[in-house]
Amino acid sequence: GTLTAGGDFVGVSGTLTGTTPSALLQFTNSTVNVGTAGFDTHFFRVSGPGSSASLQGPLLSATNSNLTTRGFAFLEVFNWGTLTSTTASSLINLSGGSLTMDPGVSAVALSGGTVTPAGPLFTATNTALTPGTGVPFFDLSGSSLTVGSPFLDLTNSSLNLGTQPLVRRSGGSLLRNTV
Repeated sequence: GTLTAGGDFVGVSGTLTGTTPSALLQFTNSTVNVGTAGFDTHFFRVSGPGSSASLQGPLLSATNSNLTTRGFAFLEVFNWGTLTSTTASSLINLSGGSLTMDPGVSAVALSGGTVTPAGPLFTATNTALTPGTGVPFFDLSGSSLTVGSPFLDLTNSSLNLGTQPLVRRSGGSLLRNTV
């Protein structure tokens, strides 16, 4: 099926707890269009002091699905928000299908936020990735990103960054792999 959301698909300004080892968001053979070009919209966003998403499973598992994000970022953790996952599985796992980000849309944008997945951050297998132009794929500003495996794990997937960086780290951001 097809799902379209003109704003954030999931926005957390409070507390979200996932107690299952399954992915919080699961799509199979789906088309998902999220956000509005020129607006501060996201696929998943945690924002605000004390706001958190604590998961025992992955955030996203998409199989043979086509995801499109417009606005600002696919995943954003902002303004002292936190996102944690205790599973060794990838926080974001794409298998088949595609992920398309409009110009100016980063895959992951952290600004004053903390993200700590126990496993990889972003995994794509047999997936076509189209990054947003003019922005890094991962953009960290005054944030902390600590992963327990690769930040990015691509298998038989395409990602053409052109002249933009894979990672931009500013404002004293911490980028750490604990493996």
